[in-house]
Amino acid sequence: MAHFNTTNLVYYHWEATGERLKELPQFAQLMLVVTRHNQVNMGSAAGKWMERAGATPGTSNTEVTQTGPTELTFQRTSPTGLNAVEFLALADWLEAPKFPAFDLQLPAPRFRPGFPPGHRPVKAPAMPAPAAAHP
Repeated sequence: MAHFNTTNLVYYHWEATGERLKELPQFAQLMLVVTRHNQVNMGSAAGKWMERAGATPGTSNTEVTQTGPTELTFQRTSPTGLNAVEFLALADWLEAPKFPAFDLQLPAPRFRPGFPPGHRPVKAPAMPAPAAAHP
C-alpha cells in the first residue's frame, strides 16, 4: 500500500501472474470465439509455453511514475518479465496464421443471415384460440 502514497504515481498494477494465467485463457478464448477469431491452441508450442510459464510462482508489479513535466518512467518487477495479459497476447501472436502480422480485424462472415435465394420459410399452422371457460 506504500506505493499509493507516492505523489507522482500515474499507474500501478499488481497480480499473481501464475494464478491469473490459469483463469485468463478461459475468458480470452470465449472472447476470441465471440469475435470469430482463431483460439489459441493450448496444445501448440505457444500454448504449452504459456502453461509452463504460468507455473512459475511470483507476482508481477508494474509502476508508471511521472519523473518530469513531460516524462514518464515505467518499471516492471516480475520473475518472467510479462503479466498474464501480455503472455496471452504473445501466445496469440506467435500462433497467428499470418505471423508475424498481428491482425485484429474481424474475419469476413462465413455465412449470410437469412434464407438462400428461392427458399421460403414454412409457416407453422395457426393455433386455435383457447376455448372460453364456462361458469
